[in-house]
Amino acid sequence: MGSAVYNKVVVVAVGVALALIIGIGLRFAPVSAQDEGESLSQVQEIRGFLQTNEAKIYRLADLSAGQTLYVRMTNDGGNLDPFVALFSADADIAVVRAQFSEGVTAAIAAGVEPHLAVAQVSDSLALAWSDDVLPRHEAALAFTTPVDGDYLLLARSALTSESFGRFKLLAGLDEPAVVSGRATPRGGDFAAIDRTATPRQVGVEVITGTATLARQSTFFYLQPLEAGDTFYATVAATSGDLRPIITLRDYSGKPISVANRDGVNSSGSFSYTTPVDTEEYFLDLTACCGPDQPTTGDVRLAVGRNAPEVLTDAKIVTAGAPVLQRAIPVKVGVRLQQITTVDQKAENFGAQLSIRMEWTDPALAFDPDACQCSFKTYNGDSFKDFIIGSGARWPEFTLFNQQGNRWTQNKAVVVEQDGHAIYLERATTTFQAPDFDFRSFPFDQQDFYIRLEMLYPREYFVLEADEQYADIGDQLGEEEWYITSWDTQTAAEVSTTLTPVSRYSLHFRAQRHLSYYLLRFFIPLALILLVSWITLFLSNYTRRIEATTGNLLLFIAWNFSIGSDLPRLGYLTFMDVLLLTTFMLNVGIIVYNVILRRMESAGKLDKAQRIDRFAIWLYPVSFFALLGIGQFLRIFLVN
Repeated sequence: MGSAVYNKVVVVAVGVALALIIGIGLRFAPVSAQDEGESLSQVQEIRGFLQTNEAKIYRLADLSAGQTLYVRMTNDGGNLDPFVALFSADADIAVVRAQFSEGVTAAIAAGVEPHLAVAQVSDSLALAWSDDVLPRHEAALAFTTPVDGDYLLLARSALTSESFGRFKLLAGLDEPAVVSGRATPRGGDFAAIDRTATPRQVGVEVITGTATLARQSTFFYLQPLEAGDTFYATVAATSGDLRPIITLRDYSGKPISVANRDGVNSSGSFSYTTPVDTEEYFLDLTACCGPDQPTTGDVRLAVGRNAPEVLTDAKIVTAGAPVLQRAIPVKVGVRLQQITTVDQKAENFGAQLSIRMEWTDPALAFDPDACQCSFKTYNGDSFKDFIIGSGARWPEFTLFNQQGNRWTQNKAVVVEQDGHAIYLERATTTFQAPDFDFRSFPFDQQDFYIRLEMLYPREYFVLEADEQYADIGDQLGEEEWYITSWDTQTAAEVSTTLTPVSRYSLHFRAQRHLSYYLLRFFIPLALILLVSWITLFLSNYTRRIEATTGNLLLFIAWNFSIGSDLPRLGYLTFMDVLLLTTFMLNVGIIVYNVILRRMESAGKLDKAQRIDRFAIWLYPVSFFALLGIGQFLRIFLVN
């Protein structure tokens, strides 16, 4: 037994020794040719942003004959459809780009399919190229260099589509894994952007405005900047005591550069060169010096991208590529489909309506390869969940004069791959109508409003009326009112957060159907007056008193029945004056008849009859006189 254990221990020891010897031998063994080739391969990753129809040219330096270049370009954000092409170092890229565009356009006009037209022109102009690596919109190529030297790589969006967005470009030498996207950067960079063929974008924008006590500041987001771009800004007051301050901030709000920091001067300027690519820088424009010492006046702001003349030329004007991201215009329309109620006492009205908004935001653009679709549809609150998850913004709104809940029957958002979006909602709710004016009731015309207000400041979204969608339905279901006119309005308003926001209003004017009031008000009132006047033809004064007293009681009861239709107003309406006149005249007739009855009892019947002969025609004169005086006093007291 002991010898067996001993033999096992010896075998294990020998095995461990052999393993150590083999490992040491491999460690110091010479590198094979294949291993040496892998260690010499290079892979570089380039990331950037391309606007529509923009191209970037990269110089691939000092390539050796026989090396194989592998390139793969993919979408990294937006709806970018990548295209890559390789050229010799002596190619005139400006001429090549023009030939590309003209050649593809001519081929398509001649009846060639777009993808075949791109292939034909690319084959004739480029050493190698790639548009789509089916089934995805990705570009990938492999090319073995025939001679030593530099080469030019063009990266852009596909020639037959208008797309934009961020991209990821892998370029590798003798590394086939680049084409599949599995290669990782190593071995140092060999590609750099060629600033001769791809000059930096140059642009200037000039903005004028006014600083008031109500609005002392505003801000502007910058267009994406590339590393090495220089941003220039100059601000100057052109009137008033304004002392403007401009501050460049990064995505977190941290100040990067400031001009006229202390607000001492009426002008200021700065320049800033970005060390890295930036997409979320913004510029603050503020009037010195806060709520304690506010300054006001007109202001002129000039900003430039790679345009140093902004700092020295006081008469420079807007030119070149955009420098700032302006507020996104949002076309909005509201269709009033039904008026469900009009509550005059509560001064509100119920409505069923449809809302449509249309806008284009590059931040909403998406890669169609990800979903194999050209648009996405979001129902209910799924769009809001998408916005929260992506960190983007959308023109979220509130119905400013809404009361209570908004009952939404359905809601949908359609987003196309380029960021173009359409929002549709059908809802029922109640709206305030504080502008009711009952002074001419029931001959009054009332103004109704449906007001839609942005939650984001005007620096982000500005509403524009969509006249083609805005409409008033033919069958509104409201029998008391009919609409005489309508229009739409947009304006800037200070919201409850004290920031200027954009507001859209659908305004319509309505008038009452008078047939209802003719039957319910004017005819009964005329009959009451007629009964009171007819009693004057009776010779028995006692019967007159009985008849007019009963008529007055009837009028009071009828007045109570109609008094609930209007709110308790702080002014008289036309109907109030009419009712008051009728009441006063009926009371006056009772008093008149009582006086005549007392004269009859006192033996003065002849005198009473002589007076009574004038009452028949004096009655209508008195009615119209009292009504005129009442209307005059109503108008005079209101004004």
